[in-house]
Parts: sequence; structure tokens; C-alpha cells
Amino acid sequence: MTTTVHPQTAPSGLLRSRRFLSVWSAQTLSAAGDRLFSAAVAWYAIMHLGVTTGVIVVGLAQFLPIAIMAPFTGVLVDRLPRHWLLAGTDIARFAVSLALCLAFSTIGLSTPLLVIGIVVLRVTGVMFEPALQSHIGTVASDEGEVLRLDAWLLTSDMISGMLGPVLAGIAVTAGIQIALLVNSLTFLLSALSLIGALRALTDGSPARTHSLRAAAGGWTTAAREGLAAARQDPAMTRLAPTLPLIDLVETGVLLVLPALLIDQSTHGGLWYGTLIGSWFTGRLLGLLLARRFIVRTRKGILLALNAFIQGTALLAAGLWPAPPWMMLCFLIVGVPSGCASVCVNAYIQTRIEENLRGRIFALLGAVVALSMPLGPVISGLVAHLASPALSLVVLGAVLAVVGLSPLTSRQLWQTP
Repeated sequence: MTTTVHPQTAPSGLLRSRRFLSVWSAQTLSAAGDRLFSAAVAWYAIMHLGVTTGVIVVGLAQFLPIAIMAPFTGVLVDRLPRHWLLAGTDIARFAVSLALCLAFSTIGLSTPLLVIGIVVLRVTGVMFEPALQSHIGTVASDEGEVLRLDAWLLTSDMISGMLGPVLAGIAVTAGIQIALLVNSLTFLLSALSLIGALRALTDGSPARTHSLRAAAGGWTTAAREGLAAARQDPAMTRLAPTLPLIDLVETGVLLVLPALLIDQSTHGGLWYGTLIGSWFTGRLLGLLLARRFIVRTRKGILLALNAFIQGTALLAAGLWPAPPWMMLCFLIVGVPSGCASVCVNAYIQTRIEENLRGRIFALLGAVVALSMPLGPVISGLVAHLASPALSLVVLGAVLAVVGLSPLTSRQLWQTP
């Protein structure tokens, strides 16, 4: 069901609010806390359980709760006040992280307790991202501001993606308890920033219930409504297979890239940083293009080209894995990735009915969460049986082939 949904108009846009920096900082801190925790527990699990068992245990504990709870949490996001959900979620994550830190310090660190902690923390935070993404389309004053907000928030996600693992590496050297303490502080600062910005985040949408019991009533029917809306939307139908596959490919490339560079160069570490930097630069460039030039006029072009261009560039990098050539290929991969991320979010925020957005974002999050652990498995298996370069070729070829569906959709190309 595709409808043009105009955001609720406020006297002044969120970007013009003095509180926008608080909102942006909150998202960056909250996402950095997530990445910090993920990197820290992965580090611990691999050291104590081994690579294979550690990756499987941590992957299942981190991603399964998101996938399982997505239908339920999407309904809550659409029925409860989203601005309070954002602050409440980070308060809960602060409390859980601090409790885990104290538990590990007093009871002692064990794998079962760690797995329980991972699951509890993921459950408490599962509503943050769909609530934030759904809310942007409501508080923004117009579609242009929606696009700019998405670009800013995706930039904060990139920053946190680099900041979280760095903090984890520093913290884990002093013990995972310190990592959890730092994690709890990021959530506390995020919660305080969001509480300070609640007035700017209050929207003009229809009144929502404040009762969790009332919001959870009939959730199975409501969840099916969200799934039906996604399946009936022509653009979402074309894009649905590509979105989780892009994340799957990304995780697979990040795993196999060091092995490939070791085969190709005696300066693998230096080239690894250079290639990741090229990828990051391409995404930033894509965000800039999306924000300033392209998205307002025709989002469909970028959505149609995204997966095919990324897959073709990765395929080219795998066929000729010379580091300078790969640097160009990774830059090309990043540009449509940055553009399309803004386009997908903006499409849902402006074309999907306001009372269904939480369920759509939660559904996408669930599918992505299920797909991401498969990337390292596939790339690692191909690299083990053949070579790291062939692994890159396979990942790129699969993404390019799946990208043919949106590429050949005339309706998607014409999406405004």
C-alpha cells in the first residue's frame, strides 16, 4: 500500500531546533554503545570459546532476539509515544549494562551469564532503531528535512561504527567489566540528551496510548497488517531481497578482506585500512549527494541501481584483487550504499502510512539481523575451499544478480 504521506508540520523543523545537536549526539552515543558492547563480547567469546563457537554463540545471542521480537516491537512502536520510547529504551539499557557490570564484578564472569546479558540487553534495546526511524518522518517539517535528518543520522551511525570497536579495544584490555561500564555511560548520556530534547521530538500525530497492556492488545493482527503493507508496496517488494543481502555481503567482505590482502601484499594491514577508508569515503560522498542533489528529485533511480552497482564493483575487485584497483572499487561500492540508505529510510518515512512505519522498520531490522551472521559463514567457507578472491567474486556476483530485480523494475525507476 503506497501513499504519499506528508510529515506533520511543526512551527519549526527539528534541524532548526537548538536541540538537534542533542538528538544527533544521542543517536551517536547510543549506537556507539551498541558497537562497543558487540565488539567487547565478541572479543571475550572468541578468547574463551574459540573462533567458531564464539562467533556462533555471540551471533545467535545478539541477532536472534531482534528477529524474534520484531513483529511485537514494531506494533509497540506504532502504538506508544515514540519520543518516550527513545528515552526509555536508553534508560533501560543503561540499567542493564550497569547491572551486568556489577554482576560480573561480584559473581564472576561466565559464558552462560554473558549470553543471558547479551540477550537481555538486546531485548531492552530492540525498539530504539525502529522508533527513531519512524519518528523522523513525523517530526520533520517537510520531505526535504526528512532527507537531511536521515543523512545526519546515517553519518552518526558511521562515526559510531568506527568509535565503538576502538572503545571496546581499549576497554577490554582492562576487563570486560570496564567495557560494560563504558557502555552503560554511553546509554545514560544518550538518555539524558533525549530527555532534554523531548519537546523538540514531540510530534503532531494522533494521540497514542501510554498503557503497555493496551498497546500490546491484538498484536498478532497488527503485525500481520504491517507485513501485508510491506508485501503490497511495489517498491518494497522489489527492494526486500536486496536489503538484507547487502548487509550479509558487507559482513562477509569484512571477514575475508584481511586474508585476501595477506595473499596479495606484504603490507596487508596498511591496505586494509586504506580500503575500509575508501569504502567509508564513498558512503560519506553518497550521503552528501543524497542530501544535496539527488534524492528530492528521484529516489527510485538510486534504489534501482544500488545493489547491482555494489555487486558489480565487488565482483570487479575480486576478479582483479590488486589493492590500488580494489581501492577504486570499494569507493564505488560506498557511493550507492550511502545514497540508497537515505533513500530507503526516506521512502518509508514519507510513502508508508504513519501508523505502520514502526512495523515496517522492525520487519526490515529482523530480516537484516537474520542475514548478517550468514555473511562470514559463506565468505569463510568459499575462502577455505578455494581462495579469498573467489569469495569476493561470489559475494559480488550474488548481489549483482539479485540486484537485477530492482534494476529492471520500470515502476521503481519512476518512484519520485
